[in-house]
Amino acid sequence: MVGGDRPVAARVVRVVPRFPTAGDRFVVADTRALADALDAGEPGTGSVSELWLWAPDGRAGALAQALAAAPFDRLAVDLRQTRQVQLTGDPVARGAAGLLTASALVAVLVGMLAVVLLVVAERRDESAELYAWESDGIPPATLRRSLFVRAAAVVSGAVPAGLLVGLALSRVTAVLVQVTAGGTAPKPPLALATGPGWVAGVLALGLAAGLAVAAVVAGSALRERMPRRPEEVPS
Repeated sequence: MVGGDRPVAARVVRVVPRFPTAGDRFVVADTRALADALDAGEPGTGSVSELWLWAPDGRAGALAQALAAAPFDRLAVDLRQTRQVQLTGDPVARGAAGLLTASALVAVLVGMLAVVLLVVAERRDESAELYAWESDGIPPATLRRSLFVRAAAVVSGAVPAGLLVGLALSRVTAVLVQVTAGGTAPKPPLALATGPGWVAGVLALGLAAGLAVAAVVAGSALRERMPRRPEEVPS
């Protein structure tokens, strides 16, 4: 039922959940065939009232200038670039983006601090054994490598696990957020936009940062002079 609830014979090939600017009820059909069917029942009802234009990359500005000149200046023009600028410049959107960015940075700093505390705790809790091994002739460089390997094992498991938890929470947030800053339902609905390349990049960056911190902290351990045995102290 289209054009004032008039029946039009058609073959349905697919059902889609939404179509931009069309609301809840819409049909995607061949323009000429649908216009002919509507005009056959009531002439003039098949006229076009809205056009969608596509511009190649780098030509959106030229298209906007052409639409602003006569005779197109009498038309109601809605540019995607203009809407995007309005949305990205919205104070609420910028505040939310800043808050999420700050939260992510805090999470990264907490993770780096956890790596530092891990190595320091290992160094403190096993100081007696480390000194004993060093006294037995094990080079301090070997002991430092041991501290790094243990920290690296934790980082190698914690970073992927943290990334998976973050992706899961992001997906849940996208599903639960049903109202935009303007108080209306988002159209189209929010969707998690994370591709394999983005995930791989974040994973590699997290592992590199964690291993670098572990290497720095472990490399600075066992640099102090080992206490001398009483019999080695000159009388």
